[in-house]
Amino acid sequence: MKQLFVCLAVAASSVLTAVGQDAHQQAMMMKADAIRMVDNDSLEAGRVLLEKARKLDPSYPAYSYEIAYIYYQQQQYAKTLKLLKKIINTKWSQPVYYQLMGNSYDMLGNRKKAMATYQAGVKRFPALSGCLFLEQGNMYRTDNNFDKALQLYEEGIKVEPQYPSNYFWAAVLYCASNYPCRGMVYGEIFMNLERHGERAASISEILYRTYIDKIKIASDSSLSLQFVPKNVTIKMDRLGHMQIPFGVDYERLLSASIQPPFHPLDIAALSKIRTNFVENYAKQDTSRFNNVLFNFQGKIHDLGFMEPYNYWLLQAGDGDAFNQWMESHKSLWDAFSFWFSNNGIDLDDSHKFCYDNY
Repeated sequence: MKQLFVCLAVAASSVLTAVGQDAHQQAMMMKADAIRMVDNDSLEAGRVLLEKARKLDPSYPAYSYEIAYIYYQQQQYAKTLKLLKKIINTKWSQPVYYQLMGNSYDMLGNRKKAMATYQAGVKRFPALSGCLFLEQGNMYRTDNNFDKALQLYEEGIKVEPQYPSNYFWAAVLYCASNYPCRGMVYGEIFMNLERHGERAASISEILYRTYIDKIKIASDSSLSLQFVPKNVTIKMDRLGHMQIPFGVDYERLLSASIQPPFHPLDIAALSKIRTNFVENYAKQDTSRFNNVLFNFQGKIHDLGFMEPYNYWLLQAGDGDAFNQWMESHKSLWDAFSFWFSNNGIDLDDSHKFCYDNY
């Protein structure tokens, strides 16, 4: 009889487990449907469905987060905070919980609490805190403290190099500064991480315009570059070796890549210059000047895709020229597009670009 009770208990436990799993799976399907509703601007319908999912699977906090996000979109920030406070310290918490909580405090005018929330998230999730450094940087950027903002964006790039938004703002700010060389690299990396959409188009145009504005052609035999300040200090290390700043190396390679006679710049000329740049970089001592973006460009060059890649990168600067080139190079463009859709730049803790590494 004792053995029978044991068997019945095991069977009952298995049934309860199966029911729990079914409830979780059903709730997750409801969550996916709700997110689609929200994406189609049906916020209230999505919230109602998420409430049902939460009742069905109450131990999992992701439904509460999504409801909190809907409240945030509806500008009901107090309700957002009330929900987040219940789940922020659970084992399922994520950096985006701290991001949304900090944003809510910021929208309510409590910037001090917002900053403290972002910093608490960084402390808890140091390796996944790209979005939290982004938000801190955004607060300083809106205060026009661009140096501090850039410091935080670059810290976000260091800790989470695959997170695109820090590259976006670093590119925007640096390309508008007297160090556009840094923005050119950050912007191109961003476009490799986020290849479509309004932000990609914006960076594409910024890269194109920065080339045009910072390469000054005085005549067919005279030019000057303005990618770094002219008074850059070159320091010596303890062994007496020169520590060449990244921007100086960048300008040196770029200058060597622009062959006379110099002509007015357009997308075709810039593509040729960028191809020469990759070839010149390949001749460098990479033990001192090793750049993850330029290495990726070298891979593209070796496959014969540098020209279509350049046109893709700069297309927003001259859409008509890009379309004409694409139509007249359809086979090459199709081959590049197929390869590019299946290959990307590899970024991790060992392969990343951070200016303070140079």
